[in-house]
Order: sequence, then structure tokens, then C-alpha cells
Amino acid sequence: MEREPTIIQLRPNIETIAESAESSVLEFFQNKTIRPILILQNQVLIEAFKGLNRQKVATYSRMADIQKREWLRNMLSKDAIARNVILGIVLGMMTSDELGFFFDHEKECRQRIMDMVAERLASQVV
Repeated sequence: MEREPTIIQLRPNIETIAESAESSVLEFFQNKTIRPILILQNQVLIEAFKGLNRQKVATYSRMADIQKREWLRNMLSKDAIARNVILGIVLGMMTSDELGFFFDHEKECRQRIMDMVAERLASQVV
């Protein structure tokens, strides 16, 4: 079985994403690669977050939404283990070409992934 076609087939097709000439290559990568992977891996990301933060989840669930987002961003920027687990979950679902693009634009891609994951987790983890 070929790995790359299989992982691409697993990803959801997001109809609402319109390609435009004004989109940067990073926006295109975000919309065609990162966003579908995050949707596919959503439950895994939630369980990883809960597992990494077992003692903190009770406190987190009592925070206001704005506090949750700030706490998540802070955790993802300062907790190297959590950040690397999240990145591994996302990068493991990329093709070789996508990984090459990620490493060519690593700083920007990491930031986009962490921001998107923080938003997803803040809106779903209670």
C-alpha cells in the first residue's frame, strides 16, 4: 500500500476553501494541508491535550473562553513536550512534499499550526 495517496484520501475535502490568486503559498498550504489534517486528527489532538494536562484540565474547564485561548497559546509556546506532541500528530499525516514545504517555511508553519490548534482546543475542550 502506498502511504501518500492513502493519507491524502483520509483527509476531509473542505468545500468552503476558495483558491484565489491573492492567496500566499502559506495560506494555500494552510488551507489545503494543515486545515484538513487538523479536522482529521481532531479527536487525537483533544485526547493528547487532555493526557498531557491531566492535572490542569479541571482548572482549564472553569476558565472563561478568552482565558482558555490565552492559556492554550501560552502552554503551546512554553511547553516543549506538548508542542512536539501536537506537531508530531500533524506532521505524521503529511506527505514527503508537504514535509519539505513545512521545513522550508518552518517558523511560519509552526506558528499557523499552533494558532489553529489553540483555537480548535479552546472551542472544544471543556
